[in-house]
Amino acid sequence: MLFDSGAQAYLSVEAQQELKKNELVASSFISASIFEKWRKTYPEWPIIKGGDLSFGQKADIIIVPEIQIGERTLGPVEFVSRANSNFEVMSSFFMDEEIEGALGGNALFRLRKFVVDYRNEELRIEN
Repeated sequence: MLFDSGAQAYLSVEAQQELKKNELVASSFISASIFEKWRKTYPEWPIIKGGDLSFGQKADIIIVPEIQIGERTLGPVEFVSRANSNFEVMSSFFMDEEIEGALGGNALFRLRKFVVDYRNEELRIEN
């Protein structure tokens, strides 16, 4: 996952109502191929069809009940589907490993306080 504290989405009216959120929200993203795997593996996870209207296109949102970051379990977290090519380009040009998604502020805020130590490749979650 890419650490993307500035990731955002523009919710459709239906998504705003279902999630009880404003139009512009912090978001997380996941590649279309992983989105489909999750959809098939966990059919009980809610999906909001066309819930994101960013870039003038409709994208589906999947609500993951909980995720684990280090020792912390948190959720639910909404992930917007993005074309695989978005992550392939970032992976090949900017990263040393393959990326499948971006973890954004809608998940990170639940950690309250954390330190990103890039030099030591560490994320420290503080109480």
